[in-house]
Amino acid sequence: MTEATVTLSRVRYAPEVPGFSALAHVQEAGIDYTYPVQMAAPLTAEFATISHALTRRGLSAHRGTRAKGPTLRLMRPAPALPAACTTQPGGLAA
Repeated sequence: MTEATVTLSRVRYAPEVPGFSALAHVQEAGIDYTYPVQMAAPLTAEFATISHALTRRGLSAHRGTRAKGPTLRLMRPAPALPAACTTQPGGLAA
């Protein structure tokens, strides 16, 4: 399996959860997969914790772990992203 990189779209607070949601863009083997991700957390949670959890959830959705059925995703050829915009699976910027 090739190494996947994850980029989060704008992270938003969703009061209906209550928590945070974003789109996780997983790039692997020249294809960009997009997954909706969310996590329950208070509005005062630290951003590093939130972004790390959302990144892990995006990778989990991509790899099919903890999936109880079909996973919602968007698939398209990957655009070239600047190196500063990518996040490695550990949550650290490349």
